[in-house]
Amino acid sequence: MREREIVSDILQGVSHQLRIKIIETLETQPKTFSGIMVSCGLDPNFDSGLFYYHLSELIERGIVEKGGDVYRLTDFGLVVLKVLKTVRTEYSSFTKRKGGKAYKEVKRLEKKVEIVPVERPDLAIEKEDCRLELGRVYWGVTLKTMGVDKVTAVWPLSDGSVMYEVRDPGYKHEGYSILHLTDKGLYVIETVFQMERGGEKTTIWFGDRETPVLPLPLSVGRRIEYESQSLQLSTNAKATGWKSIEGERRVKGEVIGQFKVYIDNKVFNCLLLREVIETAGVVTREDGSRERYDPMIRVMMDRYLNENGRLRLEHLWYCEDGGRRSMTREEAKKRAGPIFRETTYAGTRWFRVNQVELDEPRPEEAKAYIEREKI
Repeated sequence: MREREIVSDILQGVSHQLRIKIIETLETQPKTFSGIMVSCGLDPNFDSGLFYYHLSELIERGIVEKGGDVYRLTDFGLVVLKVLKTVRTEYSSFTKRKGGKAYKEVKRLEKKVEIVPVERPDLAIEKEDCRLELGRVYWGVTLKTMGVDKVTAVWPLSDGSVMYEVRDPGYKHEGYSILHLTDKGLYVIETVFQMERGGEKTTIWFGDRETPVLPLPLSVGRRIEYESQSLQLSTNAKATGWKSIEGERRVKGEVIGQFKVYIDNKVFNCLLLREVIETAGVVTREDGSRERYDPMIRVMMDRYLNENGRLRLEHLWYCEDGGRRSMTREEAKKRAGPIFRETTYAGTRWFRVNQVELDEPRPEEAKAYIEREKI
């Protein structure tokens, strides 16, 4: 009976996904307390209590031990790790034979995305690293979570900055963005595009010159904070539902580390830029009535940026007080599926909902266009 209790206790000890992540993180080498936290995707400033509880449980069960300033797997912990790998492999094989939904979920989980912290950060991203090339297609330089931009014009200025015109190569209607790359960042000066809804066409103009979509220079420890005003104008309120939106935008963030990002068989050296983005504003309707929304949107975005400031991996986090993007934990968990995680940052509880694996300048969405244009 005692042996059954021991087995039950061990299974309980590795029943939480964070404990499994800790065990997997310690497979190759011992790590410090904060090193394990970062490898597990936790923030040492906010998640220490939660992390310490689960780490202590593993130590109590003899799976992890501490030696000096680092933690390592015990001999028994290495056995537990082997068992976990065997269970994952056998379960995958079983569900594959069944050919059912469970197999599809396992395949989603098996997508090879690994993020490893760099203990001695040495990466800095500056203006000269972020220049765009005429005719090239890039992933989301205008901060679109999903989408690509083709550089259609380049204007070097006498002060050393550069202006760019970019267009979405897959967009059927007229539309462009004017960008300005300076020592302080990449700014979107204005964006104009057409949309059609219910048979009605409209042109929308958007301007916000004060907040960069990519602040510069970037290195570990850099903190950012911006407030700006924006204006959106619609030529057809019947199509959009509004004539104008006078917006307010607040961005607070920091570069919280340097990481090696492994996506399948590729590896990228990246800085992790975490930003909390809040927008508010006043909407003017067709009849002249005005409505204020505060917040319109509140989200947190994690961007893993390579040496050229391009996106390699992006996580989008939602919260319960997110305005038009408010989401409960249950809603977020259902939408996110296997990539769901939750964390506390800046006093708010966040739920990871979207994970975008990027491969600039060859994202899947751009491949057909690139092949056609022979870029």
